[in-house]
Amino acid sequence: MVKSHMLKEHESLYLAKMLIEEHGYLASDHAKRQAQQLLRDADVEGGAAWMRVARAVDMLLEGEGSGTLH
Repeated sequence: MVKSHMLKEHESLYLAKMLIEEHGYLASDHAKRQAQQLLRDADVEGGAAWMRVARAVDMLLEGEGSGTLH
C-alpha cells in the first residue's frame, strides 16, 4: 500500500487556492469530503492532509472577505 506523503504548508496553500478557483465557497466542503473518504479507507495521513487543505481554504476565504487577499 502506498502511503500519502505529508503535505508541506505551501503545498496545502497551493491546493487550497486551486480548490477555491474550481469550487468557490464550496472548496472547504470538497476538501473535507476528500478527507472523510480517505479516513474511511484507513488512509489517516491522507485524511489529515486534506483536513489541512480544508483549513487553508477557510483561512484564504476569510482573508478574502476582509479585503486583505490580493
